[in-house]
Amino acid sequence: MITLVRLVGVLITVFGAIYLLKPEAMRKMVSFWAKGKRVYAAGLLDIIVSIVFLLTALKCKMPLVIALAGILCLIEGIVIFLLGPQGFVSRVDKLVEKPVAFLRFMSFLALLLGVLIVCSA
Repeated sequence: MITLVRLVGVLITVFGAIYLLKPEAMRKMVSFWAKGKRVYAAGLLDIIVSIVFLLTALKCKMPLVIALAGILCLIEGIVIFLLGPQGFVSRVDKLVEKPVAFLRFMSFLALLLGVLIVCSA
């Protein structure tokens, strides 16, 4: 399970780096997930990742970091389901319209979070 947590951290780091270099890729990915029932798939994926993180936290080097990441994923997944497709899409549309500098900053934060998860697992 720790390997799975590290894999998620590596994926977050890689996507953060890609989006940092190409913010348009972030816009495309966000737009992909904001269509139809994909919104629910994104919420379900968040909840699954949160369960893995929370179950694995005590076995990791820094359990508090992994547990907090799991709690944040769980909250995000629940919020996605509560908002539903229309509420999610309206918020995503606002994100996609942000300036490139903001998208790069968010990508940098994702990259840092991914590295933190890998180092903490």
